[in-house]
Amino acid sequence: MDERLAEIIQAGGVEGFVRNLRRKWKYSAWLLDECGKCLHGDRQRLSEAFLVKAYGRTEDVFFEAGEKVMACRAETEGHILLLLIAPMPSHEAALWQKQMEEYRRQLLACLRLTLIQQKRRWQHEQEIIEVLFGRREGIEQFLEASSLRLVEDYPYAVHLLFARKPQPRAKFDEVASLLEEYSRVKGINSLRPIFWRDHLVHIIPALHERSSFSELFVEWPARQLGEDFRHLAEESCQIELAIGIGSLHPMKYLYRSYDEAYLAIRSRWQEQAGGFVERYEDLGYFTFLLSAPREQQEAYINRWLGPVLEYDRARQAKLLPTLDYLLRHTFDWQVTARHFGVKVSTLHYRIKRIEELLDVAIIRDGRTKFELYTALKLREMLQEGWGREYGLVGRWE
Repeated sequence: MDERLAEIIQAGGVEGFVRNLRRKWKYSAWLLDECGKCLHGDRQRLSEAFLVKAYGRTEDVFFEAGEKVMACRAETEGHILLLLIAPMPSHEAALWQKQMEEYRRQLLACLRLTLIQQKRRWQHEQEIIEVLFGRREGIEQFLEASSLRLVEDYPYAVHLLFARKPQPRAKFDEVASLLEEYSRVKGINSLRPIFWRDHLVHIIPALHERSSFSELFVEWPARQLGEDFRHLAEESCQIELAIGIGSLHPMKYLYRSYDEAYLAIRSRWQEQAGGFVERYEDLGYFTFLLSAPREQQEAYINRWLGPVLEYDRARQAKLLPTLDYLLRHTFDWQVTARHFGVKVSTLHYRIKRIEELLDVAIIRDGRTKFELYTALKLREMLQEGWGREYGLVGRWE
């Protein structure tokens, strides 16, 4: 690859590469990746039937006479770039064969260089995350040596973006690119979203201008990067996102914002179908419970649920799931009976047994219902694993 082409790719990536080629011909051009995402050109001008056929081809260079499209394919490490040129008259296709082979070689070099740059960026991003949320030490030295414009004493908020269904890494990269562009358009000087464990971490500064704290507005990150972006991602990337938003903390304690965003998502994960946005600050009284020492939290849960948990473990009686479902559905006996496939009388028996175990009156006492719901919700939010291999990164002291 010559130095001029390397400079073009370094500055403009694959899109810069295509723009450079287009100066040499009169045809329209498209560049697509292995996910079918159009990196250059208007995808709507290409029929889905043709794209299916094009992705099924394995030749390095080929011509689709029916669509009048000349194409070349570069592939490495499971990544694909498909360059399409149209409209290409049949009598010109043979003349373009050798030129397209050269373009393919250049495209392959472009793809390899892009992957090297991507791996370097991913490595640097992982270093950021490990320092901030893994080791949580050496932050001052990291900021001094880093090229990132992060200020130790300035406030930042963490957004976490989880997919409601398992997604490949490429899909998260697509969402990250969309969020990066969305932030740029909104004028938000945030870091590029970083993929960690199996979700995206987005670090957002709370100041519009770094020179002044007078512009600090606590709610603006949530307002600008909440529901609007979630809907945009669903439409553009076909992905349902659960977005959690932590409160503002200085860089040294940013792990607290991460944990807050994580707990905000957990608070609605079970009961909310589809995508949603939840702020930690909107959890109300739960923010006080969650800020209490862990032993106090466990004592509260055991006070209200301990005997029932022990009874269920010993007899598999499903008392706690029954109580949880009834509380979430305002004690709708018929709906709950259908859910568990039992008679309403069975539910009444279970509730009576819970009342005996806890020595309380559930149905007639609103305060008891409140305490039980709070204990159930707190247990759900703090339960280790959450069906995943990770949990909170900080310490609730």
